[in-house]
Amino acid sequence: MAVVKDALLVILPVLTDIVNRSLLTSVFPSAWKESEVVPILKDEDHEIPNNNRPVSLLPVLSEIHERVALNQLTEYKTRRNSLTEHQIGNRKNHSRETLNIFMRDTTREVIDQKQVTALVFLDLLKAFDSIDHKILLKKLRSLGTSSDATEWFRSYLIDRSQSVEIGSDLSDSRRVTHGVPQWSILGPTLLRMPTLQLPS
Repeated sequence: MAVVKDALLVILPVLTDIVNRSLLTSVFPSAWKESEVVPILKDEDHEIPNNNRPVSLLPVLSEIHERVALNQLTEYKTRRNSLTEHQIGNRKNHSRETLNIFMRDTTREVIDQKQVTALVFLDLLKAFDSIDHKILLKKLRSLGTSSDATEWFRSYLIDRSQSVEIGSDLSDSRRVTHGVPQWSILGPTLLRMPTLQLPS
């Protein structure tokens, strides 16, 4: 990223043109779909796969393009009022702290009314890897996303490949058929897509 920042004055016109053409033609650059997965040890024995967190290293220019797409998608969802009242992900002036305050205040109100309080947390195992592309695209369409925008997301999702890097060893590249790259810019937003169809 530092190299891109240093060269920004020179590459900005070309980069802007690439991003604009991608959005206008609904084609995500295929050269930016290759990721290297690096396992980061969570705890104990690194030889046990579940003890490692897979981090996808993506091309820097891909992340810049994803940020542009994310900003446009977030603005669109905000204008359409398609975010739930208490959604904190990818919203201005919202954070985990906002959610903590809301949960604390709600719990105190219920306790003051002498009612029972229960809280359920869900931890989705390999959530980023399990996203079905067809279902995700249907959700985007249900938000009223245009055909061109939906096609851009389809192009972003399909024909991805990844290799795994452990130390100095790099595996052969394999095609990815489900999910979104973990640690990608768009990944968390696509993971939290609402399921309700909105009125047009």
